Amino acid sequence: MPEVNVLNKDSKKEGNKVVVTKTIEEHLTRQDLLQAKQNIQYQKQALLQQFEQLKNQMSQLENQEKEIDELLQMLGDEEITL
Repeated sequence: MPEVNVLNKDSKKEGNKVVVTKTIEEHLTRQDLLQAKQNIQYQKQALLQQFEQLKNQMSQLENQEKEIDELLQMLGDEEITL
């Protein structure tokens, strides 16, 4: 767990909000950095998996849409009520 020290802290009111400005100092070990990097890699892998799932879902929807368009063409210009 990295050591974090607050070197400076300032608060001021702006309208109906409070703005807090901090200057911090972090002490990071090699282990802290490796763990942070590993967390990023896990997040990237999860995003890639989600992307593949979304691509597959999109492909399925496009196929369904194409099938519906083909069925509609079979009906021609007849009026369709839903």
